[in-house]
Amino acid sequence: MKNNEDITRIGKSVNEKLLKYEKWVLPLFVILILIKVAFNFQIGILTVIVALVLGAMYFLSAFAFINDPEISDFDKFVIKIIHWASSVCCVSILFKLFNYPGGNLFLQVGLYSIALALLIVLFQKMRGKESKVLSRPLIIRVITLIAVIAVINFIKFNNAG
Repeated sequence: MKNNEDITRIGKSVNEKLLKYEKWVLPLFVILILIKVAFNFQIGILTVIVALVLGAMYFLSAFAFINDPEISDFDKFVIKIIHWASSVCCVSILFKLFNYPGGNLFLQVGLYSIALALLIVLFQKMRGKESKVLSRPLIIRVITLIAVIAVINFIKFNNAG
């Protein structure tokens, strides 16, 4: 049980920082991707750092609500799907931008997993079930990542970098 408590503590700490800084880091990530796509500038290291930080934060924040008795098991499951799918999306965007092997497959997995997460969240909202973990910033994150992946999915990159 000690490991479970430790990962929950780490997840809560990361989730607090994510909620605080995501409103700046996610738009920066989108702007860097748009600059790379539109002008093919060589901004690789900054894009990689921002994407990996976002991916790591999304992954770790999935564990923030493991031991919270006020949250239903279904909401815990949905939160994990959303955070892990967001993490996969960030890394898959890097794979596509830098022409790594398997980039297209990874991008498709990221797109389908985040789209599934969005459908689950919207279904919960339509049913009228209020949840303290399925918030507006979470939905904005999911929609933003879907839009970025959809744009990148249809662009052909001729050179890496």
